[in-house]
Amino acid sequence: MRGLAGMRRLAAPFVVAAAGLGLGCGPVVPAPVAPAPAVDRAEVEADPLLLLAQRTGEGVRVEEIDAGERLERAAALVADGEFLEAAAVCDDVARRFAGTIAEREAWYRKGVALEWAEDWAGALAAFERRLDLDGDGPPEAAALPALIHAALLAEQLELWDRAAAYFERLLGSPALSPGDRRAAQVRLAVARAARGEADEARAMFEAVIEDADRAIAAGETVHTAPPAEAEYRLGLLALAPLDGLRLDSADARALRRQVERIGDVFGAAFPRLANALRSGNAFWAVQAGWRIGETYMRIYEMFVDAPVPDVLRGEQRRAYLALLRARTRILLANALEAWEENLLRAERTGVRGAAVERTAEGIARVEEILEQRAAHRSEMDEMVEEFLATQGEADPLGPLLRRIGLEVGDGTVGGEPVDLTSDGTSETDASSGTGSAPESAGEAGGTAPAEAP
Repeated sequence: MRGLAGMRRLAAPFVVAAAGLGLGCGPVVPAPVAPAPAVDRAEVEADPLLLLAQRTGEGVRVEEIDAGERLERAAALVADGEFLEAAAVCDDVARRFAGTIAEREAWYRKGVALEWAEDWAGALAAFERRLDLDGDGPPEAAALPALIHAALLAEQLELWDRAAAYFERLLGSPALSPGDRRAAQVRLAVARAARGEADEARAMFEAVIEDADRAIAAGETVHTAPPAEAEYRLGLLALAPLDGLRLDSADARALRRQVERIGDVFGAAFPRLANALRSGNAFWAVQAGWRIGETYMRIYEMFVDAPVPDVLRGEQRRAYLALLRARTRILLANALEAWEENLLRAERTGVRGAAVERTAEGIARVEEILEQRAAHRSEMDEMVEEFLATQGEADPLGPLLRRIGLEVGDGTVGGEPVDLTSDGTSETDASSGTGSAPESAGEAGGTAPAEAP
């Protein structure tokens, strides 16, 4: 489950602030400070959602002086790190001033306090109590902060039906700007994909990319995160069939079809991940860079875990395994290259998080495999490599294997060079939906382009 920083990253920039509430004639209660741990710039820019949930500097005006004083006390407790005590004060306000603006504000502030305490379920319940006071229907501007928090918490807790319902309700608000709407559409699509509605999610991701492209063409400023994440998520959907594929057929023709199917899946996913790499959004570029390296490793494992044909014995078996090691070496090289460039990208842009940690772990793993191979290198390995050097296009599996990265290509995607050192944040199309896609992974050079749980 994502931590506090992860949830903030999902919601970080919804650029239109919720409208200020100038109701009543009592004291102004300062707006609560939502949890915002120190995170890198690129992580904050990953998704434009939480800024919409931030309150205006004027705060909320409540009619009851006593309620205002109590809410100020709760705010002071939060500032001192006494989050549960602050939540208890908010409970008291909600009970004493039921049916007033103060009750609504108390439930919201309790949710914020429990978020600070990382009581995600308790925070969600508090925000839902706040929303229940408004009933169903399109949310008013005053309810947007609680609705956004509730939707994001439901997503974090993997309560997909509730998350989808909240994001759908959010999309019904006339207060959303076009950019905010794209951000909410991506979050709704993520929830639908998690519910198994892959086709619906795919269509929503495509619509976000197309809408961002149109906005850019019209000269509008477009936040790069929603279309970049949409490209990344489309890549994940394209990779999903890989989970059910195996290289286990004893029949040569059937085995070749299995290899072709792996190539088809990789060829469909690679362009989407490449688009995320050059989207102009550093966070999603790092996510895509890690995922590309991880995909090379998954395919490598499929080959090395495939059963050795039963008919092979003794010297033939050793030759087969040596051939397999030689053929899969390029997959290791591609994974290593993708991950090394991804670490550099993360360092340049300041991105941190699980994808960066997994990238470092992946590099260590590949290096360990290569060291083990070098330590156990045999005469058979040398003979096989000499043999393969003479094969070229005579190798009947050559064109097929290139599609899944078994041969280093010319470093292009769709005929256009890909800068392997790019961080996806300079000289890019911010729409992340442009650029021609390779017809196969082989045309992409079989190597990680500029790169990403």
